[in-house]
Amino acid sequence: MIDITLLSGLGRLACGLPAFVNCTAEALTGELVHALPASMTVLEILENIGPTPEVVDACQRCKPAFALC
Repeated sequence: MIDITLLSGLGRLACGLPAFVNCTAEALTGELVHALPASMTVLEILENIGPTPEVVDACQRCKPAFALC
């Protein structure tokens, strides 16, 4: 999803509305989500992603910039 979003432009893809982007644990811990514009992105962390110390730490680093749900 991140590749398509970057190529198409998030604003155009979401028609100017905030985009909810499903995140894998790898996208969060590898900080791939930081390639997305924080002002237009809501990171969706699904229930199948366990609250490992690495995931929790990654979420804390994302919180100042992104909306999380």
